[in-house]
This record gives sequence, C-alpha cells and structure tokens, in this order.
Amino acid sequence: MKIDDPLARFDRAMLPHMNAAYNLARWLMRNDSDAEDAVQDAYLRAFRFFDSFKGDDGRAWLLAIVRNTCRTALDKRGTQAATTEFREELSSFATPEMSIESQMTRQDEIDTVRGCIDRPVCPVNTAK
Repeated sequence: MKIDDPLARFDRAMLPHMNAAYNLARWLMRNDSDAEDAVQDAYLRAFRFFDSFKGDDGRAWLLAIVRNTCRTALDKRGTQAATTEFREELSSFATPEMSIESQMTRQDEIDTVRGCIDRPVCPVNTAK
C-alpha cells in the first residue's frame, strides 16, 4: 500500500470518529436503524468527496456531513424534530377543577405580573 493511498488516508482520518458520528446520528434520527443508515450514507459521501478535505482532523468535517445526511433523510421522510400539538385546554390558566374564586385569584396574579412587566423599573429620561 502506498503512503498516499486515498483509502488509507481516509481510514486514518475518518474511522476514529465513527462512534461520534453514530452518536450524533442517533440523537438526530432518534432511531438506531435510521442512525446506522445515516452514518453509512455519510461515510460514503465523505469518501466520495475526501479529495476536498483539507486538514488533519476530520471530526468536524465528518460530523457536518452526518448532520446534513440526517437532515436530508428527515426531510425526505417528512419529519422534523419532535413536535407537539397545541391544545388550548392544557395551556389555559384555568383548569376545570378550579373554583370561580380560584380562577379569579389566578387571573389577578397574572394581571399583577403583567403590570410589573409593562411598568419600567426606573423612569427613563427621554429628553436629550
């Protein structure tokens, strides 16, 4: 094997980062199987474009490829990061089991806090 063998250079620069690549893909994909596929695709992309890699440590370069590979896979699947449906009844300040008096007290507290937020702490001198 020659010293400048591209496969040997790729192995030395990229293989030490396989665990980090998998950990990133697992976190992004939230699935072991999809993470393995993403890492495999990322390594293929990295090998294909290894001539454009300049530097000694390929970790940041490889992890950027992993991130982009995962993003592409998620886009193709039509999924993003976990999303939660907004439900008004869960977000309302009043709950069905609260009494009218408790709801009014809670609303007064909310109004007091909003008033404190809206009121400046110290007067601002606008004259210049």
